[in-house]
Amino acid sequence: METIKTIARRRTTCRNFTDELLPREKITRLINDAVWVPSGTNNQPWRFVVITDKAKMKDYSDAAKKNWPGKPEQKKTIRHYVPVNTPCVPGACRT
Repeated sequence: METIKTIARRRTTCRNFTDELLPREKITRLINDAVWVPSGTNNQPWRFVVITDKAKMKDYSDAAKKNWPGKPEQKKTIRHYVPVNTPCVPGACRT
């Protein structure tokens, strides 16, 4: 069984995505698996939205960037840490 330390050190946040579309079945399976993740006091606060329209994705992306609290160098409370040798999910991102 993997330890929390091992799992935490292996996870990564990918921000360099390909244009490859995931099959709907894979998206459904990922969401069905995600709902089993524990949450504080088991309140399960998540909501999932699947957006396949590229224009709508850009709109959401632009809105998120516009409302971001600031660039890391402008906010001393925001820290970026990039672990070395972290894997990406195959087919979802590229390095």
